Amino acid sequence: MDRESWPSTYDRELDFPIRQPVRIGEPFHPYRRLFVNPFLAVASCVAAILLLRVSLEWRSLAVFVASLGLVGVSPLFTRIHCLDCGRTTGIFASRRHACEPALARWRRRQPGRWPFPAPKTQAVLWVHVLTSIAALVLILLLSRR
Repeated sequence: MDRESWPSTYDRELDFPIRQPVRIGEPFHPYRRLFVNPFLAVASCVAAILLLRVSLEWRSLAVFVASLGLVGVSPLFTRIHCLDCGRTTGIFASRRHACEPALARWRRRQPGRWPFPAPKTQAVLWVHVLTSIAALVLILLLSRR
């Protein structure tokens, strides 16, 4: 029996609507409006630097290892905010986020109001901006001596 000859079990009133197929190679991120918020990760890095300083003053190996562990897990504290549905999630779960307004734009093939870069691109931009600010603050602090 051929697959085409099977009867359809789709019920228009009870089943969810069938999503339109994605064109091969078409990215979904132009239809989402996600904002990367790295400030919790930056705060944890600052706390790790302070813990590192305390561990060197106290000569405590446990506090030193804790500060290195905090530096290692701080990228996990980067958050993603959806401007459509208001949901907040981690940066590594952003690829799976598909809220109803983004899906509606995807079905209409209409991108968001302005072209938002992908979360990965936003994270790289945030790293550059925050590194530049940190370098300027460091230059200001060292020039006062």
